[in-house]
Amino acid sequence: MNAKKVSNDSKTPRQDTYRVLNELFTLGLVEKLLIKPVEFRAIPLNDGLNLLLDRRNEATRELRNESLRIINSLNSIRLEESEEEHKLILISSRETILTETKKLLTAVQKSLCVLSPPQNFVPWVFAHQELFEEASRRKVKVRFITVRTKHDDLLKTLKITSKNTNYEIKLVPNAPEVSFGIYDKKSVIFELSAKEGFLKSQVIISDNPCLVELASLAFESVWNKPEKFIFEESRKKARTQLVGSQV
Repeated sequence: MNAKKVSNDSKTPRQDTYRVLNELFTLGLVEKLLIKPVEFRAIPLNDGLNLLLDRRNEATRELRNESLRIINSLNSIRLEESEEEHKLILISSRETILTETKKLLTAVQKSLCVLSPPQNFVPWVFAHQELFEEASRRKVKVRFITVRTKHDDLLKTLKITSKNTNYEIKLVPNAPEVSFGIYDKKSVIFELSAKEGFLKSQVIISDNPCLVELASLAFESVWNKPEKFIFEESRKKARTQLVGSQV
């Protein structure tokens, strides 16, 4: 139909109708019949959808190519950094936090020390169970500090980690007011809120030796207090509690 009839049927001002029809024509979704007055005809629905999908895919390919070009360009830049320059990164995105913690767990070779309340500690262990198993095969020495709780998830966590004698845990009577992990005594990740739960807090990641040492001193001061609960000494008790909770 012609633009006038489209305008009348759609109850749209004539100038808006012409503008939209010309935009659809430019997109290839509408054809013009060269008669007087000019009439417009929509292409078949399937053809229109395929056309839009092809254009979206092409735009995605162009975006991917541009992204690769930027990445390659950045990788070609070599910045000279002094030994005194260290990273201090603030992250708030849940996805980025998860990615960075996976990187740290994948790279750890010798030791991992974690002090955290159970609402952060338990989901974190379950979310990275495969990475912990890989760390176990690498003989990484892992020490956890968290609070005593009767929660079933903590018992399950004990069962998962107690499979390896390189894992030790200390259960303290009061929930820690901080949550952090130290990787190979080279990098540390701090959660800025110990009460918000897994991946809900902003975090700081750093390889600054002063911050790593500060976290290490805090961890060791708690670890060296009495009432240590070591897997090797309590494996049977944990298994008994698990069986009882399942019954």
